Amino acid sequence: MTTAAQLDQVQMTTNSAFEPVLAIITKAQKVFRDLLSEVADEGGFTRDYYVRYLSMQYHLTNGVQKQFLLAAAHPCMRGKHKLRDFLYRFALEEEPHFELAQRDLEFLGEKVEACPLDVALWWAYYREVTQERPFIRLGATCIL
Repeated sequence: MTTAAQLDQVQMTTNSAFEPVLAIITKAQKVFRDLLSEVADEGGFTRDYYVRYLSMQYHLTNGVQKQFLLAAAHPCMRGKHKLRDFLYRFALEEEPHFELAQRDLEFLGEKVEACPLDVALWWAYYREVTQERPFIRLGATCIL
């Protein structure tokens, strides 16, 4: 997960150009927080739901480092050395995250389930779009 300190490293500032983007991110975070609160209020995750969640996380994060390395290598990043350095370090940090979900599943005595359709659609879109428009993928990362 990206921290405020990491964002400072790439010198993202809250100027008028970023305000609409930050407003969208803030709204998405509130929606997600509200959904989690609703699940907690209803008694939390069932074991089956948690297994499906971990499987989704496995498929969502397996190979994610390629996206950030691809974004860092895009020609639009020329001259953005701090951003490229950040993306490289972030890719390495994110690379093993799928293994966390896999280990949790193994601890529960479960196996990774098949890739959910929404995750397959996510990857179908972002594998293509990141090659031409890396900031779309980076924006999605900021929201996540």
